[in-house]
Amino acid sequence: MANLEQLREIGRQRDLFHVYNNMWDRKLHLDGMIDGREYRQIVAETDGHGRWFR
Repeated sequence: MANLEQLREIGRQRDLFHVYNNMWDRKLHLDGMIDGREYRQIVAETDGHGRWFR
């Protein structure tokens, strides 16, 4: 099972938040599973290595 699939499975059982950048693009993402529902939000632009946030 891929890591993102594992996060979704855990999120079905309890609330979960995943903050990341540099997986798909240079944006700072906040994904969550709350009460089994998936939420996605982009919260900032970043340098690829997180040296700056905008």
